[in-house]
Amino acid sequence: MEAELRNITAIVTPFWGELLGGDIPYIGEAIKSVMEQSDPGWRMYIVDDATDSKVGKRLLDYAAADSRISVIRLEDNMGPANARNVGVRQAEIDGCDIVTFMDHDDVSSPNRISGVRGVFCEYPEVSVVYNGFYVIDENGGRIPEDQLLEGMRLLLKQQRDNPLEGADIWKVILQERDGLTIPSCLSVRTETASKIPFPDQFRCHEDTHTWVRYSAAGAIFKYISDLQTGYRVLEGGKTSQSRIHAGGVERFNEWRCIVAEDGCDKALELAGVSGDEAVKIKNNFLLNISSILMAEGSHKHASHLQKKVIS
Repeated sequence: MEAELRNITAIVTPFWGELLGGDIPYIGEAIKSVMEQSDPGWRMYIVDDATDSKVGKRLLDYAAADSRISVIRLEDNMGPANARNVGVRQAEIDGCDIVTFMDHDDVSSPNRISGVRGVFCEYPEVSVVYNGFYVIDENGGRIPEDQLLEGMRLLLKQQRDNPLEGADIWKVILQERDGLTIPSCLSVRTETASKIPFPDQFRCHEDTHTWVRYSAAGAIFKYISDLQTGYRVLEGGKTSQSRIHAGGVERFNEWRCIVAEDGCDKALELAGVSGDEAVKIKNNFLLNISSILMAEGSHKHASHLQKKVIS
C-alpha cells in the first residue's frame, strides 16, 4: 500500500533581480506554471533576497494572485543558498512534507507536483526525486543542444542516457560527472532538506554541493524521465543567471572549483570515507572537473585543479 503524505508540497523559489520595463522578467511565467499544476496541493515560497522596494512590491502583486503564494522578504542579500534554506525552514514550520526547488526564471511541467508526490508515496525509502529538463532562451523557445556550453550538453546527455538512482550516487557525481541536475528539477523530503542545508557561504554552484551531501548522508535518489522542466539559459545558450550573477563564465568557473572541492571534502567526511579510498576519489574528482573546465576553455582553472592531484 502506498505511503500517504500528510501535507502539501512546498515550492521554494529564491529571488534577486531588478525591474525591466516596469516588471520582473520571467517570474510571471514561472508562477503561471505553478498555478497550472494538476495537483493543487502546493504552497509557493518566493524568498525575496533583499531587492529594492519597487521589486519587492511587484513580488507582492504576483503573490496576491493566489493565496497559496507567499513572499518572504530578507533584509540582507545573502545569495540563493541562504534564500533556499530560509524557504525550507518556513516549509518545515508550515508542515510541508516535500520541498520542490524552482528558480524564478524556469518553467515547471504541469504534472510536476503530482508526479513527484506519486514517487514519494510509492517509494517511502526515497528521499530525493529529480526529473528531466530542456533548455529555453529569453523568449521561451527551445535551444538546440549543439548551441549549449559543453558542460550543459554533457549533463543533458548523461541524464538522458544514464540517470543516477539509488544510494551512494555521490561517488559517481564527483568522479564522472559535472553534477546531477539543476535546482528546478529536484525535490526532497523536508526532513532531509532541513538536516542538510545548502552551503550559504557560497553564491554559485551550491546545488551540486548539496546533492552530493544528500547522497553521502544516505539519501536514496529516484529519477522521473517523463517530467520535464524548462531551464532558461541566456545569450543564445552561452550563459545563465547564476553565471551572470557570479560575474561571467570565467568567474563562475573560478568559484566552481572552490565550491565543488569543498563539496567533495564534505561528502567524504559525511560518508566516513578516509585513507587511500578518499585520496582516490578526490584525485578522480579533480581530474574529472578539470577535464570539463578544459572543454569549456577555462584552461587556467583546469590547470589549478590538476596540480592538486596527489601522485
